[in-house]
Amino acid sequence: MCVYVVEHVLDIYTGLALEQALFHSNTNSSSNSSTSSNTNSSSNPQQHHPQQIIKPSILFWQSKPAVVIGRNQNPWLECNFSIMNKHQVQLARRDSGGGTVYHDEQNANICIISASQHDQVQRNLSCFQKLLSGLGVEVESNEKHDLLLDGKKVSGSAMRYTKNMLLHHFTLLLSPDTKHLQSMLSSRAQSTIQSTLQSSAVLSRRSEVDATGLRYQEIVSRFIKELPDMSAMLSIQDFHATGREEAQVHSIPNCDAFVAERTWKELFYEERQRLMSEQWLYGRTPSFSLEIKRDSDQKTYRIECSRGCLDKIVLDDTVVFSSPKEEGEGGEEGSEGGEEIRISNDSLRAFLKRNKDAILEEVVQKLRETIYGEN
Repeated sequence: MCVYVVEHVLDIYTGLALEQALFHSNTNSSSNSSTSSNTNSSSNPQQHHPQQIIKPSILFWQSKPAVVIGRNQNPWLECNFSIMNKHQVQLARRDSGGGTVYHDEQNANICIISASQHDQVQRNLSCFQKLLSGLGVEVESNEKHDLLLDGKKVSGSAMRYTKNMLLHHFTLLLSPDTKHLQSMLSSRAQSTIQSTLQSSAVLSRRSEVDATGLRYQEIVSRFIKELPDMSAMLSIQDFHATGREEAQVHSIPNCDAFVAERTWKELFYEERQRLMSEQWLYGRTPSFSLEIKRDSDQKTYRIECSRGCLDKIVLDDTVVFSSPKEEGEGGEEGSEGGEEIRISNDSLRAFLKRNKDAILEEVVQKLRETIYGEN
């Protein structure tokens, strides 16, 4: 087993890319059978193949302020972009399922990569329940794989399965500003458009949260000190080995230097670029529609969106805007019939500067006010 401890605070895309690189570099035979799961998933992962070469790993890291949504979520229903922009908080979308979480330096991120054995997630949580108990914090787990302190949530889990492997990552709240945390996750759009919204996106279930009061290094040091017991509780081992191998602990004072020496460095760089892209952040959003009332005439317009872009704006069954991809799959941005408008704040702002259609301008501006809180 390998234990990786990042000793400095990462940007969110670097941390998530590091998880992905460690996960995918473990095996080259499971990439074609990947599925995602959240804490409420009823999926039944297949058992690992004993001959599979899998190197179990545990990664500890922290990130700069960020809101992280699940793979199948709608960012405009999960985040308060106005407050995020004010505090320069980044948006990220992870590859696993589950709900939205807020990350900062008062959050410890733990990622466990292993074979997808039966009950492995619960073993992982039981291990950290014991670790926290040794630090004077008594927590219990629930059916959603949360960790609770006096009934309040201090940790949430999300998982990703391949045919033979499991990536289980979870958070531990240290000493967060809970009001600040909750403000980031109070979607302006959800409160104003929920009655007209139609979407298949996974919605987060908000929970009352608490803090462990621990420090990041305190948790890491305890885990390493009790590594033999922790490893035995996790019940993970190198499945190509004939016997138990000694765990390796890697301290990472500089992530860029660490990655540069790895055989999977190109995979890491590719993953980071993907996770930062608008296509992933917004384009992965499930299709949705909503209604916007125009101030000047009080008429209601239906806005249809897919791939994180505006598809149609409709008034009384009359299409007043359609993207080129709605008119033909070969349409490109700027082609006849309109242009593709991504629903990022920067893209909407840029569109408003060059648009000449008064009706479309007012509707798009109203959409921008609704979901981003900006005039």
